[in-house]
Amino acid sequence: MIIIIESGGQLANRMILFSHFIGFCKENNINLLNPSFTEYAHHFKGTISNFIPKFPHNKDNKQPNKNTPNKIKNYVIKIFSKLISKIFCNSNYNGKFITSVNLSAKKYINKEFELNNTENIKLLNAAKLTFVNGWLFRDYENTEKHYETIKNYFEPLDIYLHHINNFIANLRKQYDKLIGIHIRRGDYRNYENGKFYYEYEVYIDCIKQLKNIFNDCNIIFILFSNEKIDTGLYKKEGLNITIGHGNFIEDLYSLAKCDYIIGPPSTYSLWASYYGKVPHRFIQSKNENLKIEDFKVITTL
Repeated sequence: MIIIIESGGQLANRMILFSHFIGFCKENNINLLNPSFTEYAHHFKGTISNFIPKFPHNKDNKQPNKNTPNKIKNYVIKIFSKLISKIFCNSNYNGKFITSVNLSAKKYINKEFELNNTENIKLLNAAKLTFVNGWLFRDYENTEKHYETIKNYFEPLDIYLHHINNFIANLRKQYDKLIGIHIRRGDYRNYENGKFYYEYEVYIDCIKQLKNIFNDCNIIFILFSNEKIDTGLYKKEGLNITIGHGNFIEDLYSLAKCDYIIGPPSTYSLWASYYGKVPHRFIQSKNENLKIEDFKVITTL
């Protein structure tokens, strides 16, 4: 059994790491436990029925009317995970019953750990329990191959899907195309020295370019952001926009139902493209020349 002790990052980062392990474990018939995902487990069909998120998961069709996190359970699991990490992962412990792989170790730093490599498969199966810690564990081939398994696992609960489907269906009745604009600001002011912290003018310019590209279509641009959006800035430019009105789960999966997605480099929009098979493009600089052929569906994470 592989146990993901710590992964880091927010929801999309953790789903992406989890997905690489799910693809790998599905292919190699390995059981997986992921306590690092516990704080998000109450949002998804694949994790709601397990005390600790695992794969394969308990297939329980019962879903709560309200999905509230168990804060005490989450806290206990978090403390336990940190203790395990300190005892085993910090030293890259290797024994007959327990082994560990910690990507913060010098030999792994800033390198991708290829899960489906023959030697690494042996390493991960060397003991009964393998604790792993780090972000760059990857299995691109099996993340693509087992897309349907991963998609079903991370399907949001029906209480979310009802709102998402209604939101998108109402827009589809009125417009030919829905284009999702991911506006990432907030924490991006400091990330990479603010390289991808774009002013609203950059997003407005991208929307105008897309409006010209699809000038024969009735388009709505749906804005999703981690901060409050001043819609007046867009409307005074004559742009037809609306904003996502859900929580972070509903916004993410509404983005995955758009026809095109654009935004700064982020695992958030990357996940939406992968999950919904939506053509996607990153805004890599403040002065972009958009072309429709640059939009690609993300087939592996």
